[in-house]
Amino acid sequence: NPAGWRCLAGQRQRLHLPGRWPWRTGPAAAAALVVVAPRAAATSACYARRHRGRAHWRGGRRLLSRRALAGPREPLAAVKTSESQSVRLHFFSDVAFKPLRDQFVASLPQDEFVLCESLIEDLGLDPTMTAGGPPQSVFKIKMLLSALEATDPGDFIVFSDVDVQLFGSVLPTIRAALGDLDACFQREFVGIGINTGFMALRKSGASMDFWNEVWREVQHGGQPLDQRVVNRLCYSLQAQSLGLRWGRFPPEVWASTQAFDEPAPPEQVVVHHANWTSSPPWVHGATDPTPKLRQLLDARRLREAGDAEGWQRFASELRDRHLELYFRRTFG
Repeated sequence: NPAGWRCLAGQRQRLHLPGRWPWRTGPAAAAALVVVAPRAAATSACYARRHRGRAHWRGGRRLLSRRALAGPREPLAAVKTSESQSVRLHFFSDVAFKPLRDQFVASLPQDEFVLCESLIEDLGLDPTMTAGGPPQSVFKIKMLLSALEATDPGDFIVFSDVDVQLFGSVLPTIRAALGDLDACFQREFVGIGINTGFMALRKSGASMDFWNEVWREVQHGGQPLDQRVVNRLCYSLQAQSLGLRWGRFPPEVWASTQAFDEPAPPEQVVVHHANWTSSPPWVHGATDPTPKLRQLLDARRLREAGDAEGWQRFASELRDRHLELYFRRTFG
């Protein structure tokens, strides 16, 4: 039931299945999707960014106030109809990444998205591994599959990591890049590579086949990191054999790793993904948001000041030997 993505305060069920990754709580919980995974209790909710409602925390769970929901308590069918023209933006975080989550939501433009948020108390991330290791990928791919299943055929959703910020309206860029494709990914490097931290995904048979294949590989294929699986499938043409039509966003949807092969972000950058910092994850730990928060703040200051020379210095500091090694190891 696609309307089940609408979460109304007070209508929640919690499912306790230790050691498993349940994603549906049954018809009785159609108004709220609540997930409990190993060491990770999660709640999911969709709400409109334009309503600046407050949210509060109770017992490690994010509860949405009535003002945080888009409008009054209408029947769910009516809510689905009223949102049919909106684009759903899916994202997740755990409690440790709340500062990143807060800056991400604050950067979103008004009226462009219905936010579909999953909060996890503890993902059990490995601080020494890229993106926190397998738990992040497992949760993410299951969330994407569930989100796509709840999407009408032909419609698309947007997924974003929370170490991302937007600079004004981004939907025109997303729609133009996606076109009639099944998937459009952020560039990892300007010349090559896919970053799965910012994506537009269309509901289609090929798309479902592709993400189910990603799920199988993450679970059983010996490669537990979703981004590596997606890159291998797309660049080996296996995605094409599944019928997936895919592309990449222009560099204006910018990731920090793109500093490797471009001297600075494009002048009209609309998205900044702090996927790379000058401190490798083993220095601060992948679960410490401090370096990324600092980078996001610095980038916003440069963007607002229109400081072209500052952007070049910013990018040159990211272009270190670790980034070159990462490029060579991955695509060199």
